[in-house]
Amino acid sequence: MPDKPEQGRIIKGNFIDQFGHKVPDHFAMILTDNEEIEAVDPIDVVVISSCTTLSRADERVAIPWDPRCHRRTKLWLESYAICTWLRQIKKEDIIEYRGFVPDDIVEVIINKVNELLE
Repeated sequence: MPDKPEQGRIIKGNFIDQFGHKVPDHFAMILTDNEEIEAVDPIDVVVISSCTTLSRADERVAIPWDPRCHRRTKLWLESYAICTWLRQIKKEDIIEYRGFVPDDIVEVIINKVNELLE
């Protein structure tokens, strides 16, 4: 799996939370469409967290994980896309590339983000 930004790819970066605090080394999923990724920088992401108190249940989407490290997502903790925690990251600021969110869940996340933005 090449280390490059792709929609649905899980990355690690430093983000700002909803209270303005820096949250270092946090996972996020790339939202930017693959057709746009080459042309844009920064790229859009939704931050991933294991903390359910950061959002209401209807504002997050579960992402597959496994305590022994999920084979596709590479996540080992219960994880959620917090669909109200949208950020941008420059490609050069991506600390690490992890796995991929399954396509059907990427679609659910994108639809939830769009619904919450309306």
